[in-house]
Formats: sequence, C-alpha cells, structure tokens
Amino acid sequence: MPNTKSLFLSVFAIIIIAAFLCSNTLLADTTSKKSISIKKGWSIFFINKVGSIELPPTLESQDGGYKNDTALNRSIASPFIAQQKGLNNSAPEAFNTYARVIVKSIVGNVGDFESLNFDVNKVSNKEMLFINNSIKSQIENELFSINARITEWLPVTVEVINGMSCIHISYKRKINNNPEVLVNIYRFQDYDRMHSLILSYNLNDADHWRDDFSLILNSFKIDNYKKVTQ
Repeated sequence: MPNTKSLFLSVFAIIIIAAFLCSNTLLADTTSKKSISIKKGWSIFFINKVGSIELPPTLESQDGGYKNDTALNRSIASPFIAQQKGLNNSAPEAFNTYARVIVKSIVGNVGDFESLNFDVNKVSNKEMLFINNSIKSQIENELFSINARITEWLPVTVEVINGMSCIHISYKRKINNNPEVLVNIYRFQDYDRMHSLILSYNLNDADHWRDDFSLILNSFKIDNYKKVTQ
C-alpha cells in the first residue's frame, strides 16, 4: 500500500506553496525544439529538473517568465505558465477566451512524498475519501478568497499518465459573471518533491481546446525522477 502519510502530505502541500515557491521553485529551460514535436507546428519546452511538455501554436509562454528563445536558452526562477496566444501583446482577440497550462514544483525532504510510480491500485477507498474531502475543502477556501466558487466537483482519483502515477483533481469554477472554467490538476509525487500540471480553459470554448489539452497532457514527461533502491 502506498505510504498514507505521503499521500496525505501531498494533499496539504499546496497550502504552503505560496511561501515555499519563492525559494524552492525549480528552474525552467525554455528551449523549444519544434523538430521533435508530436504535431506539426507544436513546440516542446524542456523544464529544468522536471522534464518536458509540448504546446500547440494557439498557446504562448507567458511574458515575464518565459520566452521561446533558443539562442538565449534562458532559465527562469518561476513556474512555467502558458496562455492563449496574443495575450502577451494584448491582442483584442486573446481576451475572448481563457486557457492556461501551468507546471510548478515544490521541493521538500526525502520521504515526504510517494514515488513517481506508486501503485494506484493499493490506495484504499477510505484514503481516497479523505484525500477527496481534504482537497475539496482546501480549494473551496482558496476560491472563496478570490470571489470564485466551484460549480461542479468530480471525485479525486489516482491515475497513471504516461507511466507516471498521479493524483487527479477535476472541477469547474466560476468567478462572478465570467464563463465557467474547467480545471484539471495532476499532482506527480517523486520522493522529495511534487510536480503539479494544471490545465484549465473556458468551457464555452471546450470544442476549441479539448483535443489539444488532451495531447498536452499526454506529452508531459518527467525525466528527472528519483531512482531509489528499496
């Protein structure tokens, strides 16, 4: 059975993330190599000490954090954030939709988290109920602080994505009169750290984003995983 303490720790890790990220966020290398992208026109981004992710031409890396510049080969102490194309330049059409792809990591101590390939079949229903209720309560409180609310909550699951075990959180949220947003969070544990992949977009534009976001998820790879002999 996976270490219950480790699984529970991952639930509450997000509470301290704001303070912790300032000094411990993993750096990202924004090198783009289109020649090995999964689809024509897509770009691959290599995230230092994490792995890689591929993005369609309808998304751009957020200004102030990342620039798709292979000559500079820049590394920035910030979470990797991608958004709908044109937003960096305040293009009017960019404000007609909403999409985000975020990769962020926190680093703790060895043993704080489960392995990257923990057995998802050994997580009990009781553990899942605790994890689900804890995460839901935490996210409800966070959304309340920004005048947002959950409109639909899907039960938290443990899944295997690209051979990597993760905790999957999925819900719909709404802020004031803005369109509903679908949010999917995938938390990948790796002994002394946790990588979170956050995918979100306006539900009004689901037909535009759904397929590409599925490909983005399937492109995400963690290469800098811990090899521990037990």
